[in-house]
Amino acid sequence: MIHSDIVISTVILNWNRSDLLRITVESYLKTIDVPYELTIVDNGSTDDSRKVLKELKDKYGDKINNIIFLDKNIGGEAINLGLNNAKGKLLHISENDIEYLPSWSSKVVKLFQIFNELGQLSLFAPAPTDEEVWVFHPIRRVLYKEGEILYEALGNVGTTSVIRREIWDKGVRVHTIKTDEFLFPDDVRLSEDIIRQGYIVAWAPYYLVRNLGHSYNEILRRIEYYKKNYDSKKGLGYQGLLSRIEYYNKKLNHKEKVY
Repeated sequence: MIHSDIVISTVILNWNRSDLLRITVESYLKTIDVPYELTIVDNGSTDDSRKVLKELKDKYGDKINNIIFLDKNIGGEAINLGLNNAKGKLLHISENDIEYLPSWSSKVVKLFQIFNELGQLSLFAPAPTDEEVWVFHPIRRVLYKEGEILYEALGNVGTTSVIRREIWDKGVRVHTIKTDEFLFPDDVRLSEDIIRQGYIVAWAPYYLVRNLGHSYNEILRRIEYYKKNYDSKKGLGYQGLLSRIEYYNKKLNHKEKVY
């Protein structure tokens, strides 16, 4: 049993893309409005992430509680290292391509307080934003209580999410998907394990963050990185990403014609 005033324990998992990492950390520190602790795990980055993290630590001091530097990439299991000593009532996993928006943390806390059955909450909503190269996520049902809405997911809600402390205490951990090129957190298994514990997993009522890594401009700017990344993902692949870019372009052209 954890006795602590800390409400949210956050682990930011980083592997390269130091420019996005800086935005993630600085936007988090600017917007967090509940008692927190922040750990950053660098998963054996090969760019200048270590330099950037040292600069951030020098700048923000004890606002960043801990930085763990790993000699090699161990995938999603690196998240567990960051959460092993977490004291918060809610455990928050963040990827390194997120821009945090004002009031996100107080909204998260409120949703967990109202919906007792909620085990895992994505910081994204089911429908993508206009800047995001993504698709609509089907939902199981809409939950409404005390003026708040949740969209119950069919399953996986992604890595960037918040889970209840007791789920971790019951032994649920993050696992790793291994491919030829990349190591990914097994977000599908994480959501499935939480559902097996008797909780629901859900999408937020609206985007609490900006998904920088899925933005159209970011993908085009770093297309070779995303080509390798998506080629490693079963069921999607680079051709799947291209089809989503094509869909985005059609949507953009339609919007220009309408307006």
